[in-house]
Amino acid sequence: MGLFNKSSEGVSPKRQEWLRKKNEKARADLEKYGIDLAGCLMWDDNFDKDNGYEYLLVFPDRVEYVSKGVPGVFGRKGRGTEVIPVDRISSVSTRKTTLWTYVNITTSGQTIEFKSNEWMGPALKVKILELTNAPKSSPSTVAAAPDPVEQLAKLAELHKAGVLTDEEFASKKAEMLKKI
Repeated sequence: MGLFNKSSEGVSPKRQEWLRKKNEKARADLEKYGIDLAGCLMWDDNFDKDNGYEYLLVFPDRVEYVSKGVPGVFGRKGRGTEVIPVDRISSVSTRKTTLWTYVNITTSGQTIEFKSNEWMGPALKVKILELTNAPKSSPSTVAAAPDPVEQLAKLAELHKAGVLTDEEFASKKAEMLKKI
C-alpha cells in the first residue's frame, strides 16, 4: 500500500486512524498555544518549510488561520493569527496538485492559501461554503409600532370583557385616535 493508493470508498481505515492521531496531536498543540477550540467545527494542520506549522480552524462565525512561523535568528518569522469573519469571505476554492490540495479563502483584497491533504481540503471547502451560504439571522430590530386600528379592536375587546372600565377605555381610545 503506497502513498498514492487510495480506497475506492474514500479514506481507508488505516488512513482514518492516521488522521485521528494527527488531529489529536494538532488539538494538543493548539491548546498548548492557548487557542480556545470551544465551538470549533473542524480544523486541519500542516507543516510548510516556508511558513512553519499552520492551522486552519473553522468556527460557526469565523475562520482562523494560525501560523506558528519559521524559526529564525531573532525568533519566529511569519508568526500570527488571521481571523476572518464568515460574512467577509467572498469565495472559497481548492487547487489540487500531485500531493496536496490547497484551500484558498478570499476576502476583499486578500487571499489566504492553506495546504491540506486530499481528504481534508475538500471537506474544509465544503464546510466554509456551508457557513458562508447559510441564511443570515437578522440582528434583533426594534419591534415595529403596532397598528393603531388593531390596538383599538383589542382595547374594545378588553372593555367588553370588563377588564377596562368605561373611563380607562375612553382615555386610551382618545390616545390611540390621536395617533391615526
